[in-house]
Amino acid sequence: MELAEYFRAPLVRFIIDAPGYEPDVDEIVAIVKERVPALERRGIVLAIENHDRIPAKELAAMIRSIGSDHVGICLDTVNSLGAGEGLETVLEQLAPHAVNLHIKDFTITRLRHKMGFSVEGKQVGSGLLDIPALLEKITSVGRCRTAILEQWVPPARDIEETVIKEEEWAVGSINYLKSIREWR
Repeated sequence: MELAEYFRAPLVRFIIDAPGYEPDVDEIVAIVKERVPALERRGIVLAIENHDRIPAKELAAMIRSIGSDHVGICLDTVNSLGAGEGLETVLEQLAPHAVNLHIKDFTITRLRHKMGFSVEGKQVGSGLLDIPALLEKITSVGRCRTAILEQWVPPARDIEETVIKEEEWAVGSINYLKSIREWR
């Protein structure tokens, strides 16, 4: 919070888990509730990111239980696949609580041996994510008005090629987003 205040950042994105630390929902609620007065005093919103351990329904209940306009969800469009949830479920549960959006496109392909799937990042606009529908939903049901382009760029042959690919994807993704909608 001190860094956010110093940089005049109105929002702090937060991932609950860390290596060796996976608190249960009750513990998370208690910890966050304890910090709500400081968030309110500083005018900072804590954006808890949906990740791959806690289902969207539990995250939504957690946000309701905390009960502060200074705590919401950083809605990531792909992370909840790790919890076995698709975007439709995530949007239904979390869009009303979203204060920030991670726009991350992806593809799902069957492995060559046909026993499983691979989830991989794609340049925004070239994957499975229906971005116009996503933006319509997120802006119609909640208070989210900010987005971050997040990319899962598969590594190239070496770091130099990977950096070039990341830059190409970033430029292409931003151009795509500009072409479909002015989002504020």
